[in-house]
Amino acid sequence: GTAKFLVNASRGEFNKVYSPTVRANGSLLVADAFNNRIAQVDCVDGQSQAISCLSDEATYGFVSTALETFYPRAVYAADAGEGKEVAFVAGGNGTASTTYVKKLDLVTNEVTTVIAGVLNRPHCITVDPETLDLVVCDKGNNRVVRLGCIVSASS
Repeated sequence: GTAKFLVNASRGEFNKVYSPTVRANGSLLVADAFNNRIAQVDCVDGQSQAISCLSDEATYGFVSTALETFYPRAVYAADAGEGKEVAFVAGGNGTASTTYVKKLDLVTNEVTTVIAGVLNRPHCITVDPETLDLVVCDKGNNRVVRLGCIVSASS
C-alpha cells in the first residue's frame, strides 16, 4: 500500500512527536513534545488541532494553562464507561520534580493529576484491559509502574 501522511511535519505542525493513540471517534491524539501540547489529528482531512492546550504560537518551554503540559512524551486514550472517554498524558523534562501523569476527561475537559514528581522521563502509557490499571514506562528509572485502576468514569 501507500503511506498516508496525516500531517505534514514540514509545515511546522509537530515538533518531536510521540505516542499516537486512537480515540473512539477515530481521530488520533499525539504527544507533541517540543510544542508542549497534546494534538488531535482528524483522520479524514489530516489537519491537527491542540486539544485543551495552547495557542499556535507555543514554543519549547511554554506551558499550557489548561493541561500544564511540559514536554509530554506519552498519551493514551481510553473508554472510561458511562459515555466518557479519557486521555492520560505523561511527561516532564527529565528531572523528577517536573514529571507528571495527568488524566483529561475528553468530554468535560476536566484535568486531574494522577501522579507528579516521582517518575523520570515517562515515555509510554497503556491500560491493562483486565484490571483497568494504568501502566507507565518510567524510562529514566528503568522500570514499569502500575498505578492502579484509575480509568473508570467515577475515579
